[in-house]
Amino acid sequence: MPSHSQWLPSRVQVSAWWRRASSLLLSVALLCALTGCPKSNPAPGRSQGKAEDKPADVTRSQAAPDEDGLANESPAAEPPGDASPAADAELVDRQTAKDSEPESDVPEDQPSEESPEELSGSWTTRRLIALGQKGPTVIDLSVSVGRKSLEEATAEATAAIADEILGDLEQPVTWSSLLNQPLVQSGWLGNLVPEEEQREQLISMYDTERDEVVGAEELGPFLSRGLARDAPLQISDIGSAPDEDVNASPWGMADQDNDNSLSADEMSAFASVVGRLDYNGDAIVSAQELEQAGSMSMQSNSMSRQSLLERSSLMVVEEVPEDDAKEAARITRKLASALLRHYTFLESVPRAQWQNWSDDQWQRLDVNDDQVLSTTEMMGIVSMEPHARLLVRFPALGDDESDVTVRSLAGSQSPGSSWNQSELGGQLMGNGYATLVRVTDSFSSLGRTQLRQRLNMALSDPQVKAFFTNQLQLQENAFDLLDVDGDETLSDEEFAKAWTWLSARQGTRLLARWMLAGKPWFQLADRDGDGRMTEIELQQLTKSLPGFDSSNDGQLTPNELPLVVRMELRRTDNRLDAGPLGLLGAAPAETADEDWFGAMDTNQDGFISGAEFLGSDDDFAGIDTDKDGFVSRREVYAGSTSY
Repeated sequence: MPSHSQWLPSRVQVSAWWRRASSLLLSVALLCALTGCPKSNPAPGRSQGKAEDKPADVTRSQAAPDEDGLANESPAAEPPGDASPAADAELVDRQTAKDSEPESDVPEDQPSEESPEELSGSWTTRRLIALGQKGPTVIDLSVSVGRKSLEEATAEATAAIADEILGDLEQPVTWSSLLNQPLVQSGWLGNLVPEEEQREQLISMYDTERDEVVGAEELGPFLSRGLARDAPLQISDIGSAPDEDVNASPWGMADQDNDNSLSADEMSAFASVVGRLDYNGDAIVSAQELEQAGSMSMQSNSMSRQSLLERSSLMVVEEVPEDDAKEAARITRKLASALLRHYTFLESVPRAQWQNWSDDQWQRLDVNDDQVLSTTEMMGIVSMEPHARLLVRFPALGDDESDVTVRSLAGSQSPGSSWNQSELGGQLMGNGYATLVRVTDSFSSLGRTQLRQRLNMALSDPQVKAFFTNQLQLQENAFDLLDVDGDETLSDEEFAKAWTWLSARQGTRLLARWMLAGKPWFQLADRDGDGRMTEIELQQLTKSLPGFDSSNDGQLTPNELPLVVRMELRRTDNRLDAGPLGLLGAAPAETADEDWFGAMDTNQDGFISGAEFLGSDDDFAGIDTDKDGFVSRREVYAGSTSY
């Protein structure tokens, strides 16, 4: 029977053919739409082991990313020692020979009979390195929409829209004629509809050839407000969770003397003390009860948790090209150097520092068996078997029945990993780490049903129509394009068109936010991540607490706490989520004065740069009150500026 690595998405061994074909698929489809070539359905590509994309974005709260997109500590010189290309090549060769079970790039659209059906299809995969206190954890995150990688799904969705909006336009299509096309003018597609004085500025953002003609490679970024220029899977480390109280003990009320540590007595009393939060007596401490108790929690009288833990806890591995050995070596060594700097100011990491690694895991990197890891040896972390794999499949955009599925498979080198499923996602736990996974989907089957109901309401109710026109950022006559027969009711065909329009921009794009848990003790106890800590779970954590005391001094300090993080994975669109009639009610509705912000924020990072801003330099300077070169929502709200 084949091993997991033979049929799971491979992070390292990616087919060069697919990377070329994926790009060609989108270009050919759009070119056909632009030039009127015969229509055909592109055949799906073969398995994609990892995403063809740029390094993941990071938030501005982190250290600024360097030219290669890795957000780490401030730049430092690479450590001396084993820095020669010859030494690199020799050790990499030895490491390759030592890896007796390399991963196999078996196409995901041709699974073996033994592989689970839910793992078939193609995936977009990114390698994450969680930076724990006692060693990193390697997690491969694989995502898909339907049974397609994000790249495949994006190419398919964009080609369908291109065919609809370009079919009746005179060839070649100019930017001026495209902006006058009724569907483009309506706002349904999510593209920015400029005022007359902004047209030239908008065209200059997307007409990269400067020929006034809409090229195949220019249309995708325009339809997605620039999102198509970035990776379809964006991952950012935001530091700590929004609900974290950095002045409170990481052990909550169980830390009775508020010194940020647990004594032996406090460990043994953990269950009885925390159990007092069960206000309704149902033998479960819920997240709501925990929130209720928040106002009564005492502040730590010692060092804050912020001063005790690293705020950056994630590295996202940049894609390593297969056809450029020199560039691959540079990228891999750069990552290894950054990883080394995170754990030591010396030239190598000793075995004792990575206590959470098993001997087998360590030996995969320590190719010369000297019990220390050099920069060159650490380069092997890019290709080693992961500690665990997370697989998240979002339903296809037209699927009315299925919902997001999340599961995990532990790597063969990490038999202690466990995955605990819940309705909201689940929790991945292993030696020295706990990762809670939460999934949000604006394009779920439930959301699709609710949207149809509310659009039907809008067709017959002027007030609801006005609300949706504002919320969905539509133009005044946009609903005329939707209700073609004027019967004030959406037919199946009419709604299918509306759903295709609304999902074109962000229906195949995912955002992942990685953060330190706000209440790590609660997440450790709530093993299945359902937001409810049962009496059994509380007792289990109480029994396991002494095992965290690696110094065996009877005192559980913050640096002995496992890396407890939360990852929120979202397929979302603010137009669908916002407001009292929004699908999820997840975000406040923007006013008419503020909805321009989302339109200009083309990379959806929460800030508008000078290049994204459609207005004069004086207008930009007037809003950018902190003079950091970016406009934030806070500055917009404070200034109440409309455009």
